[in-house]
Amino acid sequence: LNSESLFGFLYIMSGPKRLVYDVLISGGGAAGSALAHRLITANVARNAISPLRIGIIEPQERSISKDIESTQGRIPNARAYALSPSSLETLGLNSALKGKLGEYEVMQIWEQNGPGLLHFNKDDVSTAELKSYNALGAVVEDRDIVSGLWDALSTHENVDLISGASLKHIEKISRTDDSVKVVYEKSEEKIEAFAKLLVAADGGNSFVRNTLGMSTIGFGYGRRAVICTVKFDSKDSMHEYKRRVAYQRFFPNGPIALLPTFNDDYGNIVWSTTPEEASRLTSLDSTEFVDELNDALQTGPTLSPPILSSETLSRLPPPLVDAVRGVEMLGQSISNGLALASSMNSAETFRFPPMISSVEGRRFAFDLKLQHAKKYVGPRVALIGDAAHTIHPMAGQGLNLGLADAECLAKCIKMAIDSGMDIGSSTFLDIYESERQKAAVAMMAGIQCLHAAFSTEFSPAVYLRSIGVNFVNSATPLRQTLANVAVGNAGASVTN
Repeated sequence: LNSESLFGFLYIMSGPKRLVYDVLISGGGAAGSALAHRLITANVARNAISPLRIGIIEPQERSISKDIESTQGRIPNARAYALSPSSLETLGLNSALKGKLGEYEVMQIWEQNGPGLLHFNKDDVSTAELKSYNALGAVVEDRDIVSGLWDALSTHENVDLISGASLKHIEKISRTDDSVKVVYEKSEEKIEAFAKLLVAADGGNSFVRNTLGMSTIGFGYGRRAVICTVKFDSKDSMHEYKRRVAYQRFFPNGPIALLPTFNDDYGNIVWSTTPEEASRLTSLDSTEFVDELNDALQTGPTLSPPILSSETLSRLPPPLVDAVRGVEMLGQSISNGLALASSMNSAETFRFPPMISSVEGRRFAFDLKLQHAKKYVGPRVALIGDAAHTIHPMAGQGLNLGLADAECLAKCIKMAIDSGMDIGSSTFLDIYESERQKAAVAMMAGIQCLHAAFSTEFSPAVYLRSIGVNFVNSATPLRQTLANVAVGNAGASVTN
């Protein structure tokens, strides 16, 4: 489809071309395209005979393919997301994504310098949260998500897919305006568009958000993530047992994750660490890097470190030394007891990840930061996805939050229409903002707590952390509660 939409009110004047939409989305990535698709599949319409007019403006050139691409012979790509069953349901691409999911039934989390070990499996999660999927989640490549959504949207005449175009201007909006006016450029031609609602799905450096002066708060973590695709050692006799598992090990500098892909012979690495260490890792040759990966992943839970160093102990009187060692023994005993209780209550034991034999393709690195928009909505404007919030990848919730935004906003738009009201009304946009800000802030707070807890090397804190992790693992109701949160809808609660 081109910008000369079949349904849009297009007319030529002495100035630029003009188009009119109900919903205009800036950014045709996963979150923005998912919103458009959700509006279509949920049959959100202005009335019985008039569907919503939807436009998507996407800077990248995108092609439409009517045929589902096969993954046969294709090496997985590291630009991928870990999606929950709720997010997969929001996408609604079961046919397009068939054979393209790296599903996992188990999540295994452990620490470098302690005995803490946590397992989630699909039996910990309610059937309602698993939806129609027999897994905790799945790793899906960005290109498969976006191409699947664009292919599906291209079949609808009321959706205008405008690729290779970029927003250039947004006219100042007041609360009394009945539409928002933007100007975008495509092939050096400037085109005006009007919309009842403008949605910013244009990433962390959102043009819409920045142009409208919607401020953000946040900070850098002082960490970089190194990502790549790896191939597993075919000689690993336990490879079958290690499949369909998402592994994550926490180091003081950050976690390393090994995630499944649609091809069981490959996995994706996401390694968060300091900028200096990230530079070193990306500069290693392939063999050296593989050795580093296996060293990081092929060690199980360990004993907790001493509370005090030998040098410090040597300066203490004997009674205090005995007391410190007694506390150490008590901590180890509690952790060991909890680990034993956990193993008795669960079929899960520690699994060593598959051995890695090679790196496929390039290694990439990017800075990690937290960013949160103070307001998700303005007059006739809503932010979704990274335009609204950017979080640490350690919990794999970035796109899950974005897709929950899309789901929630689609429901609010439908509520407005069903009530006979303007879809750009602040009444319903405020509902969206309230719901999604609560969910995003809660997720950010949880991730920040995890980041702080696992980055400390203070020995007493390490003891408490290990005991806490093993307690959660052994306490089935608590573990199941966390598992349901991990695979849930990232906090969206707007219902009918």
